Amino acid sequence: MAKNPARATLRARRPDTVDPAAARELELFINNDFQLHRQQHEPIIKNLLRKMKKGTFDKEKAVILFRHLVDNGAKKYAIEFSTGVGDARIIFPGPTRNAVARSLRDSFVETAKSGGFSEMDLRIGR
Repeated sequence: MAKNPARATLRARRPDTVDPAAARELELFINNDFQLHRQQHEPIIKNLLRKMKKGTFDKEKAVILFRHLVDNGAKKYAIEFSTGVGDARIIFPGPTRNAVARSLRDSFVETAKSGGFSEMDLRIGR
């Protein structure tokens, strides 16, 4: 069985650095996937908007919520474009996924402050 040279190249990357191209690719994938948006992104946004309204919003805890979304997006990306779920951690190392989660959080905060979510129904279960 021949070794895959692309996987060897991915493993050769330093695991503690952010790959901006991979981060952008993953963020675009997450933002354009309907299933991830409907099942995870939208509930996270509603949850964080309720927390902002109550005054208990914490930017660092928001990154943790978005990291769950990013991890699931990375797994889905690996299934669609690679050999399986196990490749998600190779394609998108931890620092890259953290950078995407921070970017999604920053985008959320910016949109929330500008009133972009003013029409969203914040009732639970809606």
